Amino acid sequence: MAEPYDVLASLNRMLESEERREQYKLQASLSLMQFAQQKRLQDIQLAGQRLELLQAANTQMIENQAQAFLEESGLRALYLENQHEKPDTWISDFSKDLHRKMKKKGYGFTKETSERIASAVFASEAGNHKAIMSIANEIGTYIDNVDAGISDVSTSLQKELFNVFTSSPKSTFDEDRINEMQRTSKNQSLILKEMVDFGHGEYNISPDISFDEILSSPEEEIVESMFNISSQESPELGEDDTKSVGTGTTLSDDSSSVDKQISNLAIEISGQQEDITNINKQVSLINSKRLSGVKLNEDEQKFFNQAAELRSLAEAEMSNLNSEIEDLRQDQADIESAKRLHKVNVARATPMLGHTIMGANRAGSRY
Repeated sequence: MAEPYDVLASLNRMLESEERREQYKLQASLSLMQFAQQKRLQDIQLAGQRLELLQAANTQMIENQAQAFLEESGLRALYLENQHEKPDTWISDFSKDLHRKMKKKGYGFTKETSERIASAVFASEAGNHKAIMSIANEIGTYIDNVDAGISDVSTSLQKELFNVFTSSPKSTFDEDRINEMQRTSKNQSLILKEMVDFGHGEYNISPDISFDEILSSPEEEIVESMFNISSQESPELGEDDTKSVGTGTTLSDDSSSVDKQISNLAIEISGQQEDITNINKQVSLINSKRLSGVKLNEDEQKFFNQAAELRSLAEAEMSNLNSEIEDLRQDQADIESAKRLHKVNVARATPMLGHTIMGANRAGSRY
């Protein structure tokens, strides 16, 4: 049979529970700080990988579009005709052919423009497509000005490039191609700006940059671009590879710690329930003595007077413990979410990117 002094053990347990709860709160706070830090590092890494992927895809699109432009404009055919010439006169001979009048199987460009185009073609064949993309942008600017009714603001170079390429029998002019090259160049500028911002600690990628720019390209170019970058390897994000600088623990460590805390709090709740049961038993015993006319000793009378307060304290303690368990379960859900995100394998995602983009492209075409 329980004695009144058993309640002292219950009071001691409440005090010990309070101490342990404060320790749990501290551990939970550290865990949340770590999670925030881990999430921050993860967001930075994923943002960097997304920028790399955007850059790789856009670079491939630039190469595809530049090569297509050279083919459609007839410049590559003329370039190949000059390959048999001496290396030291190759560019100058190519430039002369561009300057030659159309009736003499040339293009009729001015001398300055011919030299610029010749250098751009040679650079593009060597893998540097910037100058060719710039030429396409000049043509696109003229088209935009004409559409806006302000063709008079166009430069003489822009007018010349447009007029020659649209009238030359050597060229199959494609205005859509020019528009695509303009969009790709704009996208490249945005990506480079974001890379600079990333280097300065700004990790939020502008919503203006997306694969939407790439989606506007022909389907065969998208397939080729995605195929070419799919073989590039990216580091896999393993949840055990990255540890918190503050605590030295991983997300898995945190998950185990939260599980342990929940288990310990559940034991505390069980102890509080036992305390309430003991209090009720003690009150019942004391009431029996009182009703039988037996005088209560000092400890019994003191306990009887405090019983209701002790019971309320235990019930409040149980409520607090249950609230803490709910908070920990939310923390656990957040950690599990971070773990799932941490397992994203960019190397696996990249080969699937082409299929994703193609699917989005086809879906968009239905509306």
